[in-house]
Order: sequence, then structure tokens, then C-alpha cells
Amino acid sequence: MTEDVWLACPNPDRMLEYLGGTASERKLRLFAYGCCRRVWHLLTDADSRAAAEAAERFADGLERKGQLASVRSRARRVTFVQRGAAYIAWRAAFEKLRSVIGSIALGTVYNAAAHPGGGWSDYSDIEKESVAVASLVRDIFGNPFRPVAFDAAWRSDTAVSLAKHIYESRDFSAMPIL
Repeated sequence: MTEDVWLACPNPDRMLEYLGGTASERKLRLFAYGCCRRVWHLLTDADSRAAAEAAERFADGLERKGQLASVRSRARRVTFVQRGAAYIAWRAAFEKLRSVIGSIALGTVYNAAAHPGGGWSDYSDIEKESVAVASLVRDIFGNPFRPVAFDAAWRSDTAVSLAKHIYESRDFSAMPIL
């Protein structure tokens, strides 16, 4: 893969395959959570949403493994009754399969959206979603052809405080300031 292909690639599976084992566990978890967020409106039960949110907190080091297991167990019970989007999103959030995380995550979005009431009516919808998930890959993993060299001077108290607020509030309107 070249940088030009990476920047235009509409196939998240191919992009994740290119990254191989270089992707951190945290970024893989955040990617899976991002895919869950794309189908959030289809997660109708509180346990599945709580499980996805716990997975994000775990990726950020804010949730202990035992707490994660408890929430996962509750969400798993829902999946046996409700096999639609809840099960698929739960699987994307908790499966730790590095080599196929892209397929699982894209499958999550596909299956949840293709589920009755999910909103996809034809193949062009699937292609659009694939492009959107590929953008998510670029957002989370960056450009492997131009790694960012972080200057410690950028980590001022103001910048850290602003970044933390943006991340926690999920209001990205102040992002250009950084």
C-alpha cells in the first residue's frame, strides 16, 4: 500500500490488514467502540449500551477488567434474547481478534444496519458505510506513512485541559484551537 492508496482507500479491512500488528490494543478497542457508535441508535437496551461504554472506559484505563466482565455478562444475556444489533455491537466491542478486527467491526455496522429497521436499502448504502468506517480507521490510527513526532512543548496545561474537555464532552467544535 502507498500513502495515496491509504488516503483514498474505501476498504477498512484492507487498511487494518496493512497496519498488521502495529496497531495498539487501545486503538483497536477504540475503533471497535467507534463502530458501535455508528449503530448506536440500533442499540435499544441499556445493558448493550453500558457494555460498549465500559469497553471505551477500559480502553482509556478508566475501567477495571472485573467491572468490564460484569457489564459484558449482562449484555451477553441480552444477546441470547435479542440477536440483532445488540449482539453484533457487543461482539465488536469485546472480541480481541487483532487480525480480523476490521472484518468484525465492519460486519458490526453492516449487520446492525441491515437488520430490520436498520436503514440500509441497497448496496450503495453499504459502500457509503464502508467509506465512513475507512475514515474512522484514518482518524484513529493516523497516517502510517507520516507518523507525527510529538513535541513535548505542545503538552501545556491549557492544551491538556482543552483536549480532556473535548474528549469527555464529545464536543469537537473547539478542536481547531488545538
